[in-house]
Amino acid sequence: MLKDKVKSSYVQALLDIAREENIFNPFYKNAKLTITLLDKNPQLGELLNSYNIDDENKHQLIEKAFDKSFNKVFVNFIHLLIAKNKTLYLERICKEFVEVVDFTNGINRGTLYTTFLLTKEEIIKIEKIISDKLAKKVILTNKLDKQLLGGLRVEVGDYVIDQSVKSHFDSLRDFEF
Repeated sequence: MLKDKVKSSYVQALLDIAREENIFNPFYKNAKLTITLLDKNPQLGELLNSYNIDDENKHQLIEKAFDKSFNKVFVNFIHLLIAKNKTLYLERICKEFVEVVDFTNGINRGTLYTTFLLTKEEIIKIEKIISDKLAKKVILTNKLDKQLLGGLRVEVGDYVIDQSVKSHFDSLRDFEF
């Protein structure tokens, strides 16, 4: 509970700064890029959260990892998290920031599970179908799911479309002959 309050207060601070400085787009892009960086380089998060590394080295690491393409105010926000020993929340803060901005812009993000990665064009077609069905703008991230035998499964919030072979087999199991 306390962790959520801490995280939410930092998200609100990030939103306030973006609003005051009129830099929502750079912050939004930086937050998404930070999520990607931390996902693809889990050791970066481990280093930032380590008590064996002093803050000065963490600040230097941030300056190297978050290069000139990042907004300076956003990078300073990360430095603040280091100073307050709150880097553990960095990824969650960024994710919540992106969710709030998306919600404000009427965008709903979801996941498209398939047995192989789809082309951008195929994903766009599925996004359009789901967007029309939900009457909301939907952006999907395609993820591999080796447990699917074939077909696809889409999750957007609480909304789930399961057109996988597994779900069809499961529905046959419920059918009485």
